[in-house]
Amino acid sequence: MYAYYGVLLCCHLVGDFYLQGDKLAKNKQMKVGGVIIHSFVYVLPFLPLIAMLDRMIGEAVLLASVLFVSHFLIDIFSRRYQTFSAFLTDQVMHLVVLLVVARLYPLQIQLPAFWIGIAFSMLFIFKPSSIAVSKLLASCAVTSEADEENALHAGRKIGYLERLIILLLCLFGSVSACTLVIAAKTLVRYSEFSNDNNFREVFLVGTLMSITLALIGYGGARLLMG
Repeated sequence: MYAYYGVLLCCHLVGDFYLQGDKLAKNKQMKVGGVIIHSFVYVLPFLPLIAMLDRMIGEAVLLASVLFVSHFLIDIFSRRYQTFSAFLTDQVMHLVVLLVVARLYPLQIQLPAFWIGIAFSMLFIFKPSSIAVSKLLASCAVTSEADEENALHAGRKIGYLERLIILLLCLFGSVSACTLVIAAKTLVRYSEFSNDNNFREVFLVGTLMSITLALIGYGGARLLMG
């Protein structure tokens, strides 16, 4: 069950984040057609799984339709709000739908649980986590939109590396070494603490959130590995 749900989660992350570029993300905020296109693209990673279910073609089409319609309805609701809490609610609703799908359409996955866990954690800590951190920081920042965009763009790659290093250290059992990553990041940005009071808050929130997401990715990987 865990292996199957892990694969469903990987398909969700690919469809909802990695197959959604910035242009499509902005388009779906303004037009319903953008949400329709995104919902269609979202279903694509699930098609190999649907084919493996060995169900009648009518049931396969029904499952694909359920994924499409549920994703469309959730995104139509959540696109009105651009807050972190709305983003979190959106993702929780998607996960509930996948849990229902896993219960109603069981499938025995032959893939090694270890690699499913690794795939999930790697997919989770990059773009999805980056968007989560960006939305959380947007509620803390008081800078101009242009400055905020530049700061988020600059911090995105740092966040990628930070979460990747923390995840790898956890996977190799060197959790205590994570403090060195935090110390190095703080040392590099130390000069900015005294010049910008808002930066201290944003830095702390962003760092703690990034670490939390890396640990969630690790926890998810361990759970899926069994």
